[in-house]
Amino acid sequence: MIRGARFLILTAALGSGVLVGCLSEVPRSTAAILPPERPTSTVTPTVFHTETPRPSPTPSPTLDTAAFVATSLALRESEEYEKDIVLWDVYLSKDPSFADGYYQRATSLNWGAPGVGGLDRYLRYNLAAFADLDRAIELGLAADGRYYWRRYQVLTDLIAVEPSRTNREALMKLAFDNLVAANSIGPWSDVSRGVEVSALADLGRCEEAIATGWHHLQELERLFPTQPWGHARAHAQLGRAYNCAGRWADAIQHYDQALALDPDIDHWTWEFWRSVNLYFLGRLEQAQEFLDRDIEAHPNYSGERYFLRALILYDQDRVDEALADLQFGAFQTWGPYGVYSYVHGRIMIDNGDVEGGLDLLRQAEATLLLEYAPLLERVRLEIHQAEANASQDSGAEDLVDPSQPSFESLASGTPMPALTPAPTPRYPFEIAGLCGCDWRLFDLGQGTGPLLIRSELELDSLFTYIYRFQPPTPIRAGSAVDLTYRIIPFGEVPTQDPTIRIEFYSQDSRVIPGTGSWGDNRVHDLSAVGRGGEVTMVIRNVGVLPVYIQDLGIRLVSRNSQGGYLIQEAAGLPYIKEDPVPPPNMVLGLDEPTDALSLSPGSGPTIRFSPEEPLDYALVTELTVFVEPMATGDGLPLFAMLWSAWGGGWQYPEQVSRGVFRVQWANLAVDLRGDIVLALLNQGTEVLELANVSLRLVIQDPEGIEHVLGSRPK
Repeated sequence: MIRGARFLILTAALGSGVLVGCLSEVPRSTAAILPPERPTSTVTPTVFHTETPRPSPTPSPTLDTAAFVATSLALRESEEYEKDIVLWDVYLSKDPSFADGYYQRATSLNWGAPGVGGLDRYLRYNLAAFADLDRAIELGLAADGRYYWRRYQVLTDLIAVEPSRTNREALMKLAFDNLVAANSIGPWSDVSRGVEVSALADLGRCEEAIATGWHHLQELERLFPTQPWGHARAHAQLGRAYNCAGRWADAIQHYDQALALDPDIDHWTWEFWRSVNLYFLGRLEQAQEFLDRDIEAHPNYSGERYFLRALILYDQDRVDEALADLQFGAFQTWGPYGVYSYVHGRIMIDNGDVEGGLDLLRQAEATLLLEYAPLLERVRLEIHQAEANASQDSGAEDLVDPSQPSFESLASGTPMPALTPAPTPRYPFEIAGLCGCDWRLFDLGQGTGPLLIRSELELDSLFTYIYRFQPPTPIRAGSAVDLTYRIIPFGEVPTQDPTIRIEFYSQDSRVIPGTGSWGDNRVHDLSAVGRGGEVTMVIRNVGVLPVYIQDLGIRLVSRNSQGGYLIQEAAGLPYIKEDPVPPPNMVLGLDEPTDALSLSPGSGPTIRFSPEEPLDYALVTELTVFVEPMATGDGLPLFAMLWSAWGGGWQYPEQVSRGVFRVQWANLAVDLRGDIVLALLNQGTEVLELANVSLRLVIQDPEGIEHVLGSRPK
């Protein structure tokens, strides 16, 4: 939440058809539309290679993808968006299959759109960004919520310059779908989730917006009770919802609560909408006070504030002052419509130009925001009266449509993911509030599905991904006995582990380090398990390139009151067999002893013992290795080691008698399928002849009953 301001791009934007612009043709944001904060980084530009490799399904090593990405991040940090666009033009011309490259280029196209240039350039850049995002989603290995979030931002930028209310509503619906997808795929923050409230209001779904706003506020107060800045934004979003319903006094109360909780909250947006509410409550002087203060502090920020003040001045019969505000505000937009058209039209009618004034009133009727609903009704009534006075027809067919070229093509071919409802958190989630991070909640029995973990260096990333896994069945506090997690890559298992760092958080926010290896990983500190069995995992990508994960799931074993075990785990995750280095010389069944073995001095075999079917066990209580030598005698110059899939290394068993090795930490030597890897080494100076090698494994099943597996010596 602390970094949540990075998401505060258009908290009121979906319904804002407010037009943006400025004296130098650089579009300015309105009081209802905030530009994205440009994140900063310390990445140093890297010179990229210029070789021409052959296209491949994955980024070609010859292209040095990491160098391209590092250079791109540095260019965006310095706001050199044009250079970054050219950089990705070069890369994608050589490797058109790199999904994230389209996303990176789309980001610079979107951020660079409000640069020097006119409306045509602004539209062209955002439409190109939208096309790139479609391509990134189509090619992406994993659904990335940020692809949909960026597409939502592009759409809201297009909405901001679309005067026609009809066209805006179509774009708003598409933008809302992308916003919901972004939040559903995640990660999401209190800000991005709260934007759904104002988005519903912008669509005119007022009661739904109010209900969603209250749910969001209550969820934040329950999950993050000590984060007032998040609660402040939630109150502000509720203000938008009540604004939609015309409940102006209720809206003002929530805006006031937002500013009381966080005086620094996005005041120019919420104070603007509070001024709108005060106007409709008839408190014109107070509404003007807020506008005067904001305009004095930011005179060139937005024309919409001048238009609203002109409306107030016109209603107070201060026509000359209203005209001055209309004139100055018009220079702060690309196309003055809405309130501007209404006030200007009224003044023209008052001055005797009925025909010209009617044209402007009709233009206002076609372009006013839904938030101005009472004014919209007033405009329609005055159009009717003016037409009647002029003995004209209704003129409905003559309403001016000043819309930009149609954006209907955006909706066609736009891939949207299939979304599943997220579970409801059972317990507070303060760690997400403490670090200001995005977070997601998963059902422990399902796993995450495909994930894309962006680099910590990514400029528009919140750097940290927090995933909480909540078991379908809560467990008793302190009853956890084992916790493992499985990380599955796309395709074949890479030779290198992913560049991720994993940590778990206890209930008291203590950090518990984990491992980030492909396959199974065990958490040895069970304080990582919360009071009801919830597991909170933090993943950081410490590399440069994004990390793709096909699936990530948790396995939690807890002791029940009957003495047995409850096993809750993500179903269907493929098993990754981890071989030691060097790999085994032979593979035998768990109940199968070896044949006779002959070990030369300083050498010996590596043997994998595998059950025919994965073992359905909770814990390993005993593991013993039996070695039957051919010759009798007291000594046995044999060294035995067990491979630990959990530690990625060898552990030594304890020899209790000649040829009998008891494994001290048996649970570490047996993986989740029941596989055991044993290495033998002849430490003597002569050939060592062995009759056979076998195992005795004792496990407890979910009922707590012990089972003896393996084979006895021949």
